[in-house]
Amino acid sequence: MAGNGRRAAKGQNPVLRADGKIRGRELGDPALLLGEDKQWNPKVLQMWDNLRRSPQAQRMGTDLDWDYGEVMMIALNIFFETHRWEMLSEVRQWMAKIGYSPADRNALKFDAPAPDDLSVGPSGGDSSGQAMGMDEYWGQLSSVLDDGGE
Repeated sequence: MAGNGRRAAKGQNPVLRADGKIRGRELGDPALLLGEDKQWNPKVLQMWDNLRRSPQAQRMGTDLDWDYGEVMMIALNIFFETHRWEMLSEVRQWMAKIGYSPADRNALKFDAPAPDDLSVGPSGGDSSGQAMGMDEYWGQLSSVLDDGGE
């Protein structure tokens, strides 16, 4: 029957929009989760904060959802500490289930919002959310990897 396919239902999928709320909890004690004398990598802390402020956080309604996200951050922290690239495949699978990329959100049947809707800051945003060039990206990544997350 015409009009009953996936494309016809697309308009019924929710559009995620930032609402300015911080959801979830702070990341757990690094000594307990990562081991004695361990700290969270600054990039991991930033990604956790971004997740808590993101429109996707509205979909994380239970403590189990946040436990899942926390385990993902533990794996990401291990990657930054050890540079074990195989950790990234695990993290990427977890990120897909939360909807980190536009393709992930499409697979989860969320309508892709306009870029401003994904802003983690106040609506209207500022220039801090602007895309960076590849040279700047590689420079930042290199500095994180070189200092071992310290």
